[in-house]
Amino acid sequence: MYTSKKAALTAASLLMGTSTLALADDSYPKLSGELGVEINAVSITDSDDPMGEVYDVYSDTELGLSLQFNEIFSIEATAKLEPVLDPKPGDDRFLEDNGVFLEGLYLNADFGNFALMAGKFNPDFGTAFDNLPGVFAEEVSKEDYELPERIGLGGAFRFSNESFGDAELAASVFFVDTTALCNSIFEERGVVDKSDGGSSNTEDLSSFAVSLNVENLAGVEGLNGH
Repeated sequence: MYTSKKAALTAASLLMGTSTLALADDSYPKLSGELGVEINAVSITDSDDPMGEVYDVYSDTELGLSLQFNEIFSIEATAKLEPVLDPKPGDDRFLEDNGVFLEGLYLNADFGNFALMAGKFNPDFGTAFDNLPGVFAEEVSKEDYELPERIGLGGAFRFSNESFGDAELAASVFFVDTTALCNSIFEERGVVDKSDGGSSNTEDLSSFAVSLNVENLAGVEGLNGH
């Protein structure tokens, strides 16, 4: 049996700001992007042999790109670089088993107070993987209930009220990505099959999520709700 601890929650973290490529500020198409690079180090100890400690140093890198055709329509893409295989028991690992895959690729139409999307995206379901405190909170919540890499349709309606706050009502229908888009390059993680089972692995739009997100709830700055 192994127990683990993070030597540092983030051994190194670098966020490179958004950059935009366009002929002029008011010209289209516009290409903008944001790159986040995070290096994590974890020490893993065998509970039966406290001296048997191994280390896993891995990257969690994300590149987000937005190609805007005009003020309304855009294509949004998110690519990730991270280990796609589990480390071998008892072996140290240093930035190995990395694969690159598309976490999101969808067409977005933003009309201001109302938006629509179609393609591959992460449905708005839960917030713990972004907000839960704790060293391993992100990893546990992502494995337990985040719904990444779904194919489907979604929409959102935004509204504000002084006594209620800034709100967004969102809904989507989706299924697990079982296409070639779910595989990775450099190190293959394989393609999901319907026979693998799991939440929303149906190959049809029979799964759905509805959410209401509120910022500055009841007019209190910093008080948010989901």
